[in-house]
Amino acid sequence: MSPKGLLALAVATIVSLGLAAYAVANRDLPVAQTRLDRPFLPELAARVGDVARITVRVGGTTMTARRAENGWVLEEKQGYPVELDKVRELVLGLAQMRLVEAKTSDPERLARLELESPDTEGAKSREITLADADGNVLAKVVIGKRKFSLYGPGKSGSYVRLAEETQAWLADRALDVPEEPLDWFDRTILSLPRKDVAEVVLRPDSPDEVRIERTGSDNDAFALAEVPEGREPDASKPSLLAGTLGNITMLDLAAAEEKPLPEDAPIARFTAFDGLQVEARVGVFGEGDDAEYWIAFTAREVAPRERPKAAEDAEGEARADDEAAAKEEPRPVAERVAALQERLEGRVFKVSPYLAKRLLWRVEDLLKEPDKAS
Repeated sequence: MSPKGLLALAVATIVSLGLAAYAVANRDLPVAQTRLDRPFLPELAARVGDVARITVRVGGTTMTARRAENGWVLEEKQGYPVELDKVRELVLGLAQMRLVEAKTSDPERLARLELESPDTEGAKSREITLADADGNVLAKVVIGKRKFSLYGPGKSGSYVRLAEETQAWLADRALDVPEEPLDWFDRTILSLPRKDVAEVVLRPDSPDEVRIERTGSDNDAFALAEVPEGREPDASKPSLLAGTLGNITMLDLAAAEEKPLPEDAPIARFTAFDGLQVEARVGVFGEGDDAEYWIAFTAREVAPRERPKAAEDAEGEARADDEAAAKEEPRPVAERVAALQERLEGRVFKVSPYLAKRLLWRVEDLLKEPDKAS
């Protein structure tokens, strides 16, 4: 081989060895033996029950969850109820977190671990402050990026530091820190399963009223109450409409005074067999693909309706209902209404257009095209 070829081979070998060394040094291997094993916040474990306020700062957003009389609520979203599991995960996760390894203490290098100050432009860090009912700070920490597979597949750690210090640490667990207000909530606004719906009325008590009614025991047994002469109903639309509130979720929420709906906003009224009635008043903001649909919900108790049963299986269904009731007593309607009112009153919810548009249907939308009618 020529001297020039030998030189090229030597350079290639050196480069390959360098790349291999870099790959080995940076591969994501489980920690075989921890260098440290001590609590991150040693005093927090004894004060978990004192935590009454959690403030999270991330990406320029500040979110404050506080303990209220009936649970936890988020201040920035009109005191909307927070999922208790979110609170437990944060507080207990921090209280049980243990340090595995010391990392950098150089402020200039913290951003690599996503541990920079949350005030830094473009920061990815998450700052968490825990305080008691008197405002005394129990812990203030910064959570950085995850260290995947810290103890093998599926067992991640994370980089952390105390907010007032620059020393970074690798900790033994990862926390799912809410990064936007909706991350604190169960996004389901309410659930009224189609099987429980007796009747739906759109634009009630108006010349454009549309009414669909339960016609049998089958889950899809709904029909348009009044069909214009010479037209044929679309068999699938009534069932779709009846299931609209089956599991309706929010895209956002606001105080009613912050997002007032038009006074003539159309109403959709859903009545369940047990006497639960929910009204949805729909406001449309904008046009076309940019339109937003916001709904104000009202819950009340009305007279219950008789649930239809098929003659051939009425006896069997009755036995099944009795057995189910013996296993689990359903919540009284008045109690359900009160719980819904607490969540819904004074608020409006942004929802998906494809669901909201059903609540705006007119008679024509529930009919077959004229040329397809028999």
